[in-house]
Amino acid sequence: MINDNLYMTNDWISDLMRRVLIVVLLVLILLAAVFSFNRYWTHRFDPLIARQAAIYRVDPDLVWSIIYEETYFSPWKVGKDGEIGLMQVTPTVGREWATATGMREFEKQMASDPHSFLRDPEHNIQIGCWYLEKIHEQFQDSTDAEPRMVAAYNAGPSRAVEWNKVGGDGKTLSATQFIGRIDIPSTRAYVTSIMQRYQQIKGAKSQGATLRDQPAPREGGHAVRRIETESADVRVRERVERMRPPVEQRCSRVLVVEVRIRDVVFMTRVARVEPCFFRLERMKPVAMLAKQLDRLPPG
Repeated sequence: MINDNLYMTNDWISDLMRRVLIVVLLVLILLAAVFSFNRYWTHRFDPLIARQAAIYRVDPDLVWSIIYEETYFSPWKVGKDGEIGLMQVTPTVGREWATATGMREFEKQMASDPHSFLRDPEHNIQIGCWYLEKIHEQFQDSTDAEPRMVAAYNAGPSRAVEWNKVGGDGKTLSATQFIGRIDIPSTRAYVTSIMQRYQQIKGAKSQGATLRDQPAPREGGHAVRRIETESADVRVRERVERMRPPVEQRCSRVLVVEVRIRDVVFMTRVARVEPCFFRLERMKPVAMLAKQLDRLPPG
């Protein structure tokens, strides 16, 4: 009787484990599907964005960030004030663009059926990029033109020009100062959200380029990097050792960091890095340490 109960208990536990495993696998598959679909959804218009942004000389990452905020890449959306399509272009702006192109067919379509014309993704992105270029002309002398362009795109160029007026000292406003002067809460939130996303994209691309551009040292070689300050000499030596087969294209890397102050070793640290390329961002803490050492009193 006891053995029968044990068998039943074991069967029950095994069945439970199988159910749990199936549920976990289904959840993982669902998450992977959601991630893949979201990536497709937010990047399916990238070729159109790149093409039209190049024509009108605007940053495609800024255009992408605006579309993300405006409609999350839904070309059928219509705004409460009559804005249409991916970049929420108004019929008024669409007609201005059609007139500027000098193409009568576009003018006829915008006059007869602007909603259908502006729902087309390529037309919508084209007009949105044209409008951004037109706005940029007013702020091309500003160091940070992007937040001003975004504010003008949302609230109108005249308001953005008013917010951008310099103070009594004649100094140009920084991006933070400009955003702080926006007195429409919804526009300020709009600009802040888009600029945060835009800067994240730029930061990710910059970091990726840094890693790709960094040459990998030869097997068995050393890469020596040196940071000199007034009070510290920081040297980073890198030794590369190829891992044995069957592991390919991977290395065991050893970073030796020495900080010397007045010919005395202050700290030595060793770190292993994989895979086989030197991560430049590991130099950042060392550089920060060197700067901090400059602030120490002599002695």
